[in-house]
Amino acid sequence: MIVNHSSDLFGGANDDFTRILKYFRKHRDKYHIFGLFPEGPNAKHFSNLCDEWKTYPPGFFPVTTDNLRDYAGYVKFYFVQRREVRRLIRDGNFDLCILNVVVMLWFALWARKKINTLIFIRECILPDSLRKLYYRIISGFGDYFIAVSKLLEEDYVEITGKNNISTLYSAIENDDSHENYSDSWKKLLDSKSLSELNDLKVPVFLCLGSLTDRKNQMLILKAFRILSSKKLKTMPHILFIGGNPDSPYGNSLKEYVDKNELSKFCHFIGEAKREYFYNFLPKAAGIIISSTSEGLPLVISEAFRFEVPLITTNVGGISDIVSDEYNGLIIENDADSLARSVIRLLDDENLVQTLIKSGRKTFDDKLNLESNLQEFGKIVDQVISYKKK
Repeated sequence: MIVNHSSDLFGGANDDFTRILKYFRKHRDKYHIFGLFPEGPNAKHFSNLCDEWKTYPPGFFPVTTDNLRDYAGYVKFYFVQRREVRRLIRDGNFDLCILNVVVMLWFALWARKKINTLIFIRECILPDSLRKLYYRIISGFGDYFIAVSKLLEEDYVEITGKNNISTLYSAIENDDSHENYSDSWKKLLDSKSLSELNDLKVPVFLCLGSLTDRKNQMLILKAFRILSSKKLKTMPHILFIGGNPDSPYGNSLKEYVDKNELSKFCHFIGEAKREYFYNFLPKAAGIIISSTSEGLPLVISEAFRFEVPLITTNVGGISDIVSDEYNGLIIENDADSLARSVIRLLDDENLVQTLIKSGRKTFDDKLNLESNLQEFGKIVDQVISYKKK
């Protein structure tokens, strides 16, 4: 089979993909994996889990823009990728192609007649008019689809009228291998002059993910500005882990921090391996998801696994898993709403324990990694068998 995914360094979808490759790696007697990846930080990591691999010049697909003109830039990558991909399809002998839907649509278009194609739907593409058109197109070129939330699955079925889709939630390992990297996390905090945060002298909230408009970290900063104006017994801190703090959006966040004198409480770690910061998660006062668009973020699984209370906006498929005041606090896209929820977690230990207990139950019941991977393996085998019939 041939597999394709973006090569960004940080992201829940990338971690999902790594887990899938590891699953196939355990069954090397059954699967031969050819990786085709855009050039990037993770290409080498992915390639180590494949039997063969190649890279191609990267492109960008703006899945959450409201400006249709932003999509025009994606077309040029068609010409860059065309020759290499067509050659691979012509010369290769593949039974299945597994794609992240937004990374390499062209592959699905070219491969349809020769290779059965399994495509992941991870995001709610915006605007609505483009999503409807996009789903109708890809439904004719993909043989089967995996949605990361029921909302995305139902959306696809409603738009296309087809049922060739299943939902598999993102999940993480339930082991303690991250403890081998506890010193690495401490060293990282030391390098940022934040070693005191590891000592739990103050409550620390976390935001995990890339720094982008879609993740909407500005909402968190506005909420912390509100918190800083209140006479709290202890002012909490927020750690932003992931993304590039020196990107345009990252710079806008840092400028807001400086302008509003929040640098004592708001900190940008940048990229960090999950094995590192998993050592801090059980100590965190909470995890905050402030996104305006999501499929189903992996960080939910991480919050539940490490028993960290969760505050989140209600977008994408989050409501599949999170129920307000049961296993998380659901907020409006509003800084006051977020600030109130942070204060609730600081003041109400009974609420914290309720969220933690229910979150762990949700993790055990719905976010079992081994079960999800086994189900994915069954789907892969069914799609391959269909081609051979």
